[in-house]
Amino acid sequence: SYDKITSVYVLICPIDNCIRYVGISRLLESRFEAHYRKPNKCTKEWIDLLKSKSLFPTMREVEIHNSEYLARKAEIKLINYYESLENSKILNVHSNNKYKKITMPKVEFLTK
Repeated sequence: SYDKITSVYVLICPIDNCIRYVGISRLLESRFEAHYRKPNKCTKEWIDLLKSKSLFPTMREVEIHNSEYLARKAEIKLINYYESLENSKILNVHSNNKYKKITMPKVEFLTK
């Protein structure tokens, strides 16, 4: 559904204060817990390092959108921006695989 308030957030490393991950969620607190308890493939090594030092990432809400579609567009724009930085430490799966630039799929609106 594209009619729910959705936040764009970043996860920041407490060691070097760099943004490591960009994501979207409707429920930030539960999403933060999920990142820490069950990190995804692209953040696991980093989260395990933080756990070994009894540290937590900082989650910062950076944008709020009234649809998931708009939040996803903003997320992709931020990922592409952070990937473009010279000393980027972004860990989103997109930056670690074959995709150089992420783009939104085209959406067609049907009218009667």
